[in-house]
Amino acid sequence: AATEALCCNVIEFAFLACGDLLFMAGAEADGAFHLVSGQLAYSQHPSSSCIDVETTTTIADPRWICEAGLWSAWIHVGDMDATNDCKVLKMSAEKLFQVLEKHDVLDSISQ
Repeated sequence: AATEALCCNVIEFAFLACGDLLFMAGAEADGAFHLVSGQLAYSQHPSSSCIDVETTTTIADPRWICEAGLWSAWIHVGDMDATNDCKVLKMSAEKLFQVLEKHDVLDSISQ
């Protein structure tokens, strides 16, 4: 039952085209992402991050992104956009904890 709830209620897929924004600097993270296929670019700017010059990092599949958004109040300090067609798994932190609370064993582990 827990696995079904996770798959049906917590996880969803997003399909991004080249140039689509996954998240932007200053936005609150509400979960984590997993890049299933494609390629993303993570750009940080001195105006939103503790860096001196703009940096861009290429993210290739498979890769987890923003896991801290599952267990902490996290604000993105950079922009993440697709550099080609991408398939991204999105895991909602709020929905994850709703599922965990309903299952005694999982709830005790997550405390």
